[in-house]
Amino acid sequence: MGRGAHGKKHPLPWEYVAQQSLRQLRDEWPHLDPDENMLVVGKADDSVVAALHCVRGPENSAYMAALGVRQDRKGQHLGRSALRHGWGAMRSAGWAPSTEDFYVWCVVHERNKASQATCASVGMLQGSTEYEDYVRWSIVLPPEQARTSPVPTPPLGEPISH
Repeated sequence: MGRGAHGKKHPLPWEYVAQQSLRQLRDEWPHLDPDENMLVVGKADDSVVAALHCVRGPENSAYMAALGVRQDRKGQHLGRSALRHGWGAMRSAGWAPSTEDFYVWCVVHERNKASQATCASVGMLQGSTEYEDYVRWSIVLPPEQARTSPVPTPPLGEPISH
């Protein structure tokens, strides 16, 4: 987050996009296909601290549409935990057979160094610029990696379904 003239924290452009996407999802969720969308939520003290929206793609693939971590919980590796937990949840939901590779990808603003570091820390590889200032990050999860999803710390909740 950036700081305004009076020291108040304001969302950076890419943080605002993720926040808006997750807020809009609250209204759209009842109308989305549960076989094509998954929301993984991390909670602490009965409060949401992280959220990951995943969209099923064709042929053993998925797009991570939005990842948000509450501002006061940043730096605690919740984004990393949400990604890993999400990968296991998508595999468990049958988005890719346990015996096949699973391709997962997202786009990150080129100036969003924190999210790029998170992607790199979980083994995702940086690709080319997708559009405007957004860069593709992706990973191919082999069958053995997807079967043994690491336990996130702190624990994330189960995927939300309809």
